[in-house]
Amino acid sequence: MLARLRSSRRRVTTAVVLTAVTTFVPFLVRGQPLPPTGPAPSASASASASGSAAPGSLEDRKEQAKNHYLAGVKLMQSEQWDAALAEFTAALVAYPTSNTRKNAAICLQRLGRFDEAIEMWEARLKEFGASMPGPERELTEKALLDLKPLVGYLVITANVEGASVVVDGRDRGQTPLAGPIAVSAGTRYVRVVREGFAPFEAKPSVAGKSTVKVDAKLEALARVGHLRIMETAGQAVEVQVDGVVVGKTPSETVVAPGTHTVVLRGEGNYGTQPQTVKVEVDQTAVMRLTVVPLPCEAQLEPTPAFAAVALDGVPLGNGAWTGRLTAGKHELSATAEGYLPARKTFEVEANHRANVKITLERDESSSIWAEPVLRHRWSLALGGAFGFGASLGGEIEASCGDGVECSARTRPWLAGGFLRGGYDLTSRVGLELTFGYARAAFGVTRNFEAPGGKRLAAEGGPVAGELVESFSMGGPLLTAGIGFAVVREPRVSIGVAGGVWFARAQLRRDGVVDVDADPKRRPLYEASSEAAVTVVPVVLPELRISFPLDEHFQIGGSLGLFLGFAEIRPRVLQTAKGSPQDLTDGQPANPTSNGKFVGYVPSQRAQPESATAITVLGNATLFVRYAF
Repeated sequence: MLARLRSSRRRVTTAVVLTAVTTFVPFLVRGQPLPPTGPAPSASASASASGSAAPGSLEDRKEQAKNHYLAGVKLMQSEQWDAALAEFTAALVAYPTSNTRKNAAICLQRLGRFDEAIEMWEARLKEFGASMPGPERELTEKALLDLKPLVGYLVITANVEGASVVVDGRDRGQTPLAGPIAVSAGTRYVRVVREGFAPFEAKPSVAGKSTVKVDAKLEALARVGHLRIMETAGQAVEVQVDGVVVGKTPSETVVAPGTHTVVLRGEGNYGTQPQTVKVEVDQTAVMRLTVVPLPCEAQLEPTPAFAAVALDGVPLGNGAWTGRLTAGKHELSATAEGYLPARKTFEVEANHRANVKITLERDESSSIWAEPVLRHRWSLALGGAFGFGASLGGEIEASCGDGVECSARTRPWLAGGFLRGGYDLTSRVGLELTFGYARAAFGVTRNFEAPGGKRLAAEGGPVAGELVESFSMGGPLLTAGIGFAVVREPRVSIGVAGGVWFARAQLRRDGVVDVDADPKRRPLYEASSEAAVTVVPVVLPELRISFPLDEHFQIGGSLGLFLGFAEIRPRVLQTAKGSPQDLTDGQPANPTSNGKFVGYVPSQRAQPESATAITVLGNATLFVRYAF
């Protein structure tokens, strides 16, 4: 479903790009300025992404925005989404417009940063919705509607106030937070820190449209060190320790013993690249740093999002990192539990922004993949089944073609419903108990010829006709089984179950008869067997596939076999009405007549034919599953 959604978005994106180039570029320089309410909430792609407004007059800023915008459109046409986003971000800094926000949102979608894309679309609607043409407003609203299922929410609480909350490297505020945080579906990296407390870290898995709660328990540091940071020229600049702002220089901070990463941020492009310092217990570590021009900006994004990244050997923490660098070559490295380490060299030019991605390959030998953490342990599934088969394997069906002429035959069919309870032993293996109801049936029309009895024999001969036999069996079904997931998303599994079918079986016979002495066709009286319950052992192998609707519900189907092992011989009990003395005795399956009435006179000594032996029916099911 996601692949189809993305394919559809690609077509929409192409159309949007062409429209933007041919229709909206002339309006760019006349675009509306950012309202005085402030920038969009997206930290990564807002108008304040570079840390300061673009210098120069209004006309200069419009010209800068136009150049960045056109460069971004060209990059979008070649599907260079990272580079295009950088150009649109620069355009937003210089002079924000509706079209620039639109294209920046499209780039974020293509990069899988769905939460930031929602923020960008919402900012466009908020800032320019009043003057937006109808089709553009519809496009924005549809994009938001399509993105909602791909985004979940984190509700983060902490036992202390004023703690900084960082999700995937992005600062999301301080505790207590105003509300849930929107994040892209997947495994996220949450870090909650405050001076004097040990950092709290978590890796919650967030499904689309779901809400996950994270309760951060920060513990006061029993043993601490002190970190004193000064700028050599005496400037008061922002100090970041391990990605969190702790004040301005000169600054002294209480930290846990160990290695920490420090960055200074000054006016404009001034600052320092990340540097490390080691702090000892009950000691004060002193750093004297000099801010210098940093003409380049870089955004570093690891996959998976919780990977730890390092720049030129300096640890930057877990998740994405955005900051300023010197021009030239740099080395990015990333590590994560269960993944192979990765390194990547990149180069940034002065006055340019680089979006650098690094992807780690999964280490299949790692123990964390042997038994993944279970998210759901119990489940309930409700569904229905329908199937057909070649034969139920009984003598009645087998007689057709074996010296017996059958004028009609109904293939066996199966229908039923079930309620299945499941328990997951691991993320791939689960046990199941199923209660249901199943019904199977078939029909055969056989041609026959039999003696006509005392009166008809004297009048000229035998009787002939068609004997219609309808067999059915139905009742409760109870099975226990095991399932194994071959693929987890969408979930493809194979399963086998065994149990018993408490089937109530019945055979009904009727038809018509012809008499040589009287060409008129006459109906046979209906005869039926005793409706007896038979316990039928069954085996049900099947192949299933299911698709998630949300965190708990899935919908799916299966293909399988219904195998029953029992020989059922219904005995016809009802005899004919009329004049029994005129009927031929000792013929359990043959009709006779007294000229007006025709019926059956079964012989109690005769062995009745079996209606079923080994049952083999192919079946398909549809079901809805709820996991909790």
